[in-house]
Amino acid sequence: MTKKMIKVIRNKNGFSLVELLIVIALLGIIAAIGFLTLTGVLNSSRQKVDYQNADLIERAIEAYMFLTEDGELKHLTNSSNDKINNGDDSEKLILILQDKIINAKNGEELEPLLVPKEGKAPSADNFATQWEEHKGYKIEIYSDNMTCDVYPVKDVNDAKININ
Repeated sequence: MTKKMIKVIRNKNGFSLVELLIVIALLGIIAAIGFLTLTGVLNSSRQKVDYQNADLIERAIEAYMFLTEDGELKHLTNSSNDKINNGDDSEKLILILQDKIINAKNGEELEPLLVPKEGKAPSADNFATQWEEHKGYKIEIYSDNMTCDVYPVKDVNDAKININ
């Protein structure tokens, strides 16, 4: 009986080269699927960050319009005396909203309505788009309603301020 058991143990062979290659190929396929899934999740989260930042910018603009009753942003300026004009790059407005805001009509000073992340100094990079296909934010101002729409755009030439 012991000879039979020794024979059984000795007859056990390892995996063949073909079996090992199949296992390695399957692991490669699983890794590729996992990588693609992770990449999709990252892109989706970057896209969501852009839309959340657009919402923050929109709320800051509307807060300024309601606080100052300046729907056309004619009197919006900052400590550097920058002003907003129709057709300006949206980055200019984003920078002004991160600085101490001055209403040029009555000299009223407001604290920054768009607070930079982690206490950083005002910069366009604080609210820059994260997803590679978004190149900036388009800002549509509706002065009669004192509202606005802000949304990410895929063309940098569309990242402008449009005052209606």
